[in-house]
Amino acid sequence: MLNIVELLAHAARHPRAILPGAPRGIINDASAWVHACRAKTPADLRRGPAAAIYPFAEQSLLNLTPARDARNGNWIALDRVMPVPAANLYFLRGARVIGNEGAVISSDNRVFSEFTYVDDAGGIHSHAIFRRRRFPRAAPLRGWYATLCYPSAAAYFHWLVECLPRLALLEKYLDSIDGFIVPANIESGLKQSLAAFGIDENRLVYQDVGSQYAPEHLLVPAYCAGRNIPPWVSAFLRNRVLKDRPSAARQRIYVSRADAGKRRIVNENALLPILARHHIKVIRPSELSFIAQAECFDDADFVIGPHGAGLTNALFCRSGSKILELLPSPSVKPGTFHSVSSAAGADYWCMHGERSDASNMPDVHADFFIEPTNFDHALQRVLG
Repeated sequence: MLNIVELLAHAARHPRAILPGAPRGIINDASAWVHACRAKTPADLRRGPAAAIYPFAEQSLLNLTPARDARNGNWIALDRVMPVPAANLYFLRGARVIGNEGAVISSDNRVFSEFTYVDDAGGIHSHAIFRRRRFPRAAPLRGWYATLCYPSAAAYFHWLVECLPRLALLEKYLDSIDGFIVPANIESGLKQSLAAFGIDENRLVYQDVGSQYAPEHLLVPAYCAGRNIPPWVSAFLRNRVLKDRPSAARQRIYVSRADAGKRRIVNENALLPILARHHIKVIRPSELSFIAQAECFDDADFVIGPHGAGLTNALFCRSGSKILELLPSPSVKPGTFHSVSSAAGADYWCMHGERSDASNMPDVHADFFIEPTNFDHALQRVLG
């Protein structure tokens, strides 16, 4: 419970904390809060804020596979050992889930910082919940519920990396859960991904900016992946989505972003004959179902494409595959899809292009140009 000094300090930083329904503080260490609650709660856990923590994976160090530059074959100097946070499942009573980012508020009216993230210099203090002017009445939900909401969860990368892996923490309880709280703007393809785990649409509870739910029993699988993806994420997704799918003929694929709004290769048409000469098939993930995308990457021993959500499917690649990421500018360093490749046990290569416009858009989001001759030579080097 917050003391008056903590409450005043929080209100000084977040003036809207005085509004009705607004959270009054932040919990930075969910495990410590759980243990403090348990120390105050009678042995009969049906009373009080009854919280329990179930460890799934301990904090560890992730050893990324080396990254190589496709233009010259040189190794790229990058951090290869990265910390991976512990993955825990929390059982909460008296908690609430609010807004399209799915912020979880404790029984003592504080926001759990560990159950979300804010990719901003301000961290949890810049979370949208502290800028809200109105807080909807909490709708009660009888029974057992789990939340899969997360900032940007409706985007393919964030869903596949930051939401679906949380089902590994819930796996033993999937059949017992009455409902799963998910973003209201989730696409049909992402709903299909839930079907692979036996979760049909009638068990989905849609969360948007005007929603606030108060489940009787809430299971919160904490953040367990992101930019540093542990290998168990790829193994879990492959096992549950592809199951015992037989091995098919190997293929090489190019993941096009011609129908995307950013990070397009402006001279892609000039690269198509080169791709064909190397027997590389062009795919557009937007034209494929979720399962078809997973199967396509499972069959691929070589994947090439510009930086973008489609490359997230490399999590379905088999160990020993090769991934070649095309980056928009030399200022954009390998990162996200280096981690994705490493989690799948794939060899990671990259090649930089040159941005093709002078807009104010950051380099990482810009359309770009790939020099065809250099592209051909890079393919020869990577494919051996």
